[in-house]
Amino acid sequence: MANTIKLDQLRPSLKACNLYEGDKTIVVEDVESKAQIVLPKENAPILELLTGEYSIKDISAELYHSHGQVSFHSIITTIKLLGEAHLLEGMDHKFDAVQEEKSPHEQKASILNRALFELKLINKLSFKWPHDVVFFAMACALGAVLIFNYQAFLGLNLSRFLKSPLGYDEALLRLFVMSSLLMSMKSFLQGTLLLFSTGSLYGAGVKLYPYSLSLSINDNSLYSHPKKSVIISYGICSALLYLICFSGLSMVPAIRPYRHDLGVLAILLTFIEMNPYRRSDLTKLFYFFYAENQLKNIMPYLKNCTLAGLWKDTGAKISDEIRYVTYSVLAIGWAIGFSLFSFEIIFKSFPGLFYQIQLGQPQSKYSAMIIMGLLTFITGYLLVDLFHTLLKNILSPLVLPLMKLGQRTKVYKHEDITAETVKVNLKNHMLFNQFKEEALEFLIAHSTIKTKKKGSHLILQGDEGRDVYFLIDGSVDVTVREKTGRTKHIVNLGKNTVFGEMAIFEKTKRTANVTASDDIVYLEMPENVFGLLMNDEQFKDDFDKLQKRVEISQFVASANLFKDFPPEVMNLFVEAGDLVLFPAGHNIVDEGEKDKTFYLLIKGKVDIIKGQDKVAELGQGDFFGEVALIANVPRTASVKTLEDSLFLYIEDKKFWNILSENIELAMYIESVGRHRLGEAA
Repeated sequence: MANTIKLDQLRPSLKACNLYEGDKTIVVEDVESKAQIVLPKENAPILELLTGEYSIKDISAELYHSHGQVSFHSIITTIKLLGEAHLLEGMDHKFDAVQEEKSPHEQKASILNRALFELKLINKLSFKWPHDVVFFAMACALGAVLIFNYQAFLGLNLSRFLKSPLGYDEALLRLFVMSSLLMSMKSFLQGTLLLFSTGSLYGAGVKLYPYSLSLSINDNSLYSHPKKSVIISYGICSALLYLICFSGLSMVPAIRPYRHDLGVLAILLTFIEMNPYRRSDLTKLFYFFYAENQLKNIMPYLKNCTLAGLWKDTGAKISDEIRYVTYSVLAIGWAIGFSLFSFEIIFKSFPGLFYQIQLGQPQSKYSAMIIMGLLTFITGYLLVDLFHTLLKNILSPLVLPLMKLGQRTKVYKHEDITAETVKVNLKNHMLFNQFKEEALEFLIAHSTIKTKKKGSHLILQGDEGRDVYFLIDGSVDVTVREKTGRTKHIVNLGKNTVFGEMAIFEKTKRTANVTASDDIVYLEMPENVFGLLMNDEQFKDDFDKLQKRVEISQFVASANLFKDFPPEVMNLFVEAGDLVLFPAGHNIVDEGEKDKTFYLLIKGKVDIIKGQDKVAELGQGDFFGEVALIANVPRTASVKTLEDSLFLYIEDKKFWNILSENIELAMYIESVGRHRLGEAA
């Protein structure tokens, strides 16, 4: 199984930290190391409970008591991010296996922005008199420099880029010095803006890149500023700072002989820092405008659905659609601008570089080779994401058939896995544990034992396969691909699990991908074997029992709490639960009692009674007691059956065992209390 974390035992403890609250965010800073992370402000109550006294289960209960709702995703991701930043006592790697969804500004940084070496000089620098007026005045002054000296860009001659009568060894040194100058100036101006706006500057130091040695800063403290206008203004300035620096430097007489090189570098660095496919100034700026969870859809949308989204419904709200389209337009503009600019540099610079490589002096020849390699790498690296997007959009309709073509399957010999072994395993599964020996032997005889390599797909979302699979050995990942292109990892399931059983009775498309996370061995039960069972009088009772079990899974899947779960996940809960039949007029729970049990109504009707008043009537597919699974609260109402009613019930301990075995599943169960206006029982 996937990452096992005992949610009822793990007690996270936050180190001594400073907290800086903004309008929508909170910055957590280690008192000693000054390491920082930025969290949504609504996660502040979670931080208060990270004292080492509360388990994750206790934290969810406390949050429900105080706020009336719980978000597993917020709890787990908060603890994971704190652990990664070494801000928790002894929990740095507990959640390494948990796959989290990232907003655009949290995406992986470009290789071009990763330092080879970093030397931290100042952990924290404070300014006693920060003032928004001074900040805006400086921001306006920087904007004025760019506006009033825009002619500097008009006179750039790309043919003169890096050309020198002294050879390309001098040009290589010039490239390094100018890149260092521009990047240091940007960091200095960013730091000044931060000091004027927030009064604090963190992590000032020096970073070595392949093409520069420059000052650097950490601008996370900006998130703590209460005014969004300041944050957005900073983001705009930061995105344009390379161009602003060039505009200012081009007016300095000593710099003018090198302004062509400086201008080209400023534009090139701006393109690097505005890459919409990686963590960059553009993704950060967009986050400043829309600091909301919906932005997690933007990156997958951009990579998978940009073109298709123009004529297909992506399943998003209109407001989110506007954001996707806006971001897509910016990305396309970036791609076109960078493509034209980079190819112009290549066409103008490469003839001279080729000439030096072929006929120049050894020192100049090697320098020309390095410059050519750098320009080629930067251009190629930034264009990779553009090509990736185009290919994804063109090939996405063909993904399903291409995956089918890529499947590699072989039939196991009987001596590897015996029929008797398979029969014992099937007998332990809730779908088949009521089968007679003869029925199990018939099922196995008409099925095939197969294997797939790690990474192969067992079930493909959207496919119309009718086969049912029983996993004998290994484990599989269950994922769902949303309409916006984002792929959600739901759970990792191990041996003795069944997939695709809904296809036995309903001809519906697969709702999830099931992919081998190890080399797997499985029993493939074809569609016709269940027809044979149903039509054979000898096995009629066995088939009816199987049908009843599958129907229970369908009822569980229809409940609001579980309605977004793929059917492949439902058996976890069905197997953990027990069936119970209550007669009409039976009191299932009484108001005020402490009972930690979840009930799902399979068949029948119940009344919800508060005091002497009936407040609701529940029917098939409804549930009650979900809050008892996450919070230690007495029943707030009584539940009484109106007729003979069949229930699936899951005890508190079994429910938490499922979540501990499948941490991503715990994160997938978001805000349980929101499914109902109030806890009815």
